Parts: sequence; structure tokens; C-alpha cells
Amino acid sequence: MRQGLGLYVSSEEMRRLLTGLMLVVGGILLFALFAFLLVPALRNANRPAAEATLGVPAGETGWLDVTEYPKARGYEVPPLDPKTVLSPRPELLAQGKALFGRNCSSCHGTEGRGDGPAGAALSPAPRDLSRPAGWKNGPGLTAVFHTLKSGVPGSSMASYDFLSKLDRVALAHYVQTLGSFERPAEEPRALAALEADLAAPGGRMPNRIPVSAAVNRLVAEAPQVPAIELRHDAPAVLRRAIGDGARAARALAARPGWRADARVLALTTADAPANGFRVEVATFTAEEWRALAEALRVSLPEGD
Repeated sequence: MRQGLGLYVSSEEMRRLLTGLMLVVGGILLFALFAFLLVPALRNANRPAAEATLGVPAGETGWLDVTEYPKARGYEVPPLDPKTVLSPRPELLAQGKALFGRNCSSCHGTEGRGDGPAGAALSPAPRDLSRPAGWKNGPGLTAVFHTLKSGVPGSSMASYDFLSKLDRVALAHYVQTLGSFERPAEEPRALAALEADLAAPGGRMPNRIPVSAAVNRLVAEAPQVPAIELRHDAPAVLRRAIGDGARAARALAARPGWRADARVLALTTADAPANGFRVEVATFTAEEWRALAEALRVSLPEGD
């Protein structure tokens, strides 16, 4: 065939045709490699790392502000009947799954494989709850309940003792569903200790009020500090230094040492303008600081 083509094209032109053919084939191969390797990687990179979970149960807190809990009167937490909670009943597993989504999935992942988005920066990494190896306290029900109660020292696993006993035992049951491996039999003494813990009085839940109500109460109970009056006849250094007389008076009341030491006064005004002082105080000379301190002593007599 090559001899036949030689009748129509020269050897030089033949080399150019073959070179062009090789470039076209190489380009096709590079494009296929790009499509095979990079396109799936880009698609996976844009995929969410884990299913989004709500951190707050719907209807429990304010709509936009999760600190606005509705008022709730405190109550005595009744003891639990171990016979009713030591078996993984469907309602307990559903409760545990909801608790896991709110409290654990960000580190352990939605399926408990230790691949949650918040766990990427933790060292050691969060436990893969689906595997039998590496459990510090063991994978049994009593061991998981102990871990939730006390945490794991030396790791990022904190204590979850703020959860009620019922919540913790429900969460422990759900954690056990995340791995299909065979678990060791419960140690009789550990099981008896867990039963005694669950049957003991649950303590008292305190009254609960919205954070805004707590802040308002603290403000109302705080000592009232008279504002610094900025009249037209007030010293010029006072009017140059203070923008809000009420806030400045509260800032000074929190650091009474300013009366004896102008350096304390300088520290007090460091948060200007949030504390009522003007930012201009940063440029004051030592003489201006002394003048300001004297003007403030007159405006805020001892005992005010």
C-alpha cells in the first residue's frame, strides 16, 4: 500500500501526513484521558460531603434565633425502668437517630464512618463506628453509654452528660446499629451498674428562659451608674474624649482603679468607641490624660 501511495505522494509529504495523523490520535487520547479522570473528580468535588442535618429540632426554639427557647418550668427527672430501655425498641432507635443527627454526625458522619465534615481537622480522627477495631471503651451498650457520659480523655470526644439518661441510652442503641459486626457479651457487673444508674433519681431540670430575657434581667439587676453629663460648659477635654456618657460611665465603673492611676484610665478607653469613648483618645498626650482624669473625677464623684 505504501508503494502504491508512493506513486501519488512524495516521501516527504508522506511523513507530514503520518505526523499529522499521530497528532490527531494523540489529541483524541488526551481528551479521553481527561474525560475519564478529571470530569468525575470535579463532579465528586462539588457533591456535598454529607447529608445536611438540622442542629436544632423544629419547633423547639425561636424561628431565626436558636437561643430564644420558650419558657419552661423546671421539673424532677423521674428514674428510668431499666427493663424498658435496655432493649433497642423502635421508638428508642428513632430517638437515638435524631440525637445522632444533631450531635454526632458532624464529626462521625451520617453513617458513623468517621467522615463527617467537622472531623477532618481532628486528631485523632473521629471513630469509625461501623468497624469493630479501635474502640477505647468497647462497642457494647454499657461501654458506649459510659463513653457518652464521660467522654474519651485525650481525644475530641467530649462528655455528653448534658443529655438526659434516656437520650444517652437511646443514642447508645442507635450507635450499635451503625456496625454489623458481632459485639462481645455485656459484662455482668457493668450491666448491673448501668441498671442501677438508670434506676437512680434523675435529678432536677432547671427553669429555662430565652437568652434575651436572661440578658434583660441581668441588665435590670445591674447597679445603675449615672451617665456623664456633657453640657456645653463641660471641660473641652471631656467633650473631646466622650461620645456616649452612659456607656463611658459604665465602662469606668467596671474599672474603679482609674481614679488613682491614669494608666488604668487609658486601658479603660482602649475599646473605643464601643465603650462610649471617642477614638480620638488614642492620640492624647500625658497632659491630656491627666486633664481628662481630673474632669472625670469632678463629673463622677467618689461613690457614684
